[in-house]
Amino acid sequence: MRLLGIVGIILILAMVLGVQMRLDELEEQKNELYEEVERQADKVEELQYEIKRPIDDAFLIELAREKLGYYQYDDTIFYYSRGE
Repeated sequence: MRLLGIVGIILILAMVLGVQMRLDELEEQKNELYEEVERQADKVEELQYEIKRPIDDAFLIELAREKLGYYQYDDTIFYYSRGE
């Protein structure tokens, strides 16, 4: 009878430890998801700023430079090549 009681206690302890390990994993996953939500909220804020930004000449020039690689006639362009 004692042996059965000891085996029962060991099984219960093993189950409790298993549940605790699972809780720790879920807590870590929750923290990762909170961080992802924060990153996405920052991205949304940046995109809302871009939507509300007025479309003027300065914006169009910046857009052409950054997205399309264009430059103005009087710009000085530096070319850099590695290894030479």
